[in-house]
Order: sequence, then structure tokens, then C-alpha cells
Amino acid sequence: MTKFLFDSFSGWQRHCEAANIPLFEAVISYEIHQRNTTRDAIYSGLLTAYQVMREAVDTGLKEDMQSRSA
Repeated sequence: MTKFLFDSFSGWQRHCEAANIPLFEAVISYEIHQRNTTRDAIYSGLLTAYQVMREAVDTGLKEDMQSRSA
């Protein structure tokens, strides 16, 4: 089992270089381990988050909106 205790991005970088893997693979492995979940569940959550953000951007571009703080 891989331990994921990094105090900085350079720790992630060293881990990725030593394991010869891209950063996104290390992050996915971390999420699988921390959340006790699957790769498919992670990608499903990412897709949902992307869709929510995309809809917010589309709404902001299409509608005349004013922030609550004006």
C-alpha cells in the first residue's frame, strides 16, 4: 500500500518521478485510498462537478446577472 503524506507539491513531484507516473494518476490513487472508492466513482464525481460548473458559466454568459453584493 502506498502512503500519501506530502507536505508540499514537491513531495508529490518526487513520488510521481520515483513511480514514473503522471500527477493525475497519483491523485486518483490517493482519492481511491482515502475514500475507499473506485476509479469509476471518482470520474463520475468529476463529471458531475464539471457539468455544474459548465452550467454556471453558461448561465453567467447568457443572462444579465448582478451579484448579491452588487
